[in-house]
Amino acid sequence: MCKVFLLRIKNLLLFAVSAQALCAQLRFERFSLNERLPSNSVIRTYNDSEGYMWFGTKDGLCRFDGYDIKIFRSSAFTPGRLTNNEIQSIAEDNERKIWIGTIEGVNILDKKALVFLCLTTI
Repeated sequence: MCKVFLLRIKNLLLFAVSAQALCAQLRFERFSLNERLPSNSVIRTYNDSEGYMWFGTKDGLCRFDGYDIKIFRSSAFTPGRLTNNEIQSIAEDNERKIWIGTIEGVNILDKKALVFLCLTTI
């Protein structure tokens, strides 16, 4: 019985040392939303099949790759992007295309070509 107790103590100590070594390898960095996102109002977040994080804000769609943020939004100078910049929903289909719902319609983003298709109402 004493051997079992000592073995459990040994395993517990090994686990604690391993966990401490793992934590020493992790590094966290503060992600400043105000400096990088077009709006501080994030409506939706989505993690796609390739690992990108998508943020739907009140002023555009953002793709975060772990290092940089790419912002997609329409304006008078960039027509044909989104039907509206206020993002309500984000999803991905089996072809790895991103579906974006805005307050004025649905858009499909081809991630390879970075081209939007705006669905029109029937």
